[in-house]
Amino acid sequence: KNTRDFFGKPLVQWAIECGTRTCDRVAVTSDDPVVQDLAEDCGAEVSDPDGSGNSDDKRQHIYSAQRAIKEWNKRA
Repeated sequence: KNTRDFFGKPLVQWAIECGTRTCDRVAVTSDDPVVQDLAEDCGAEVSDPDGSGNSDDKRQHIYSAQRAIKEWNKRA
């Protein structure tokens, strides 16, 4: 879904561009390599949400968010 074209750009690119205009850092969590590559190309920091590439719709998002925040804090 995030890679679908919307007025000439993938949806995730619109979100990243909005974020870069208002925030110091933009972070994207995804286990989809296409989304990860696109996000990096747009200047976002990228993380696999659970570190294994095996996330699914049943996973509680809070755990993915907590892991990503810890990872990004290490990079800062």
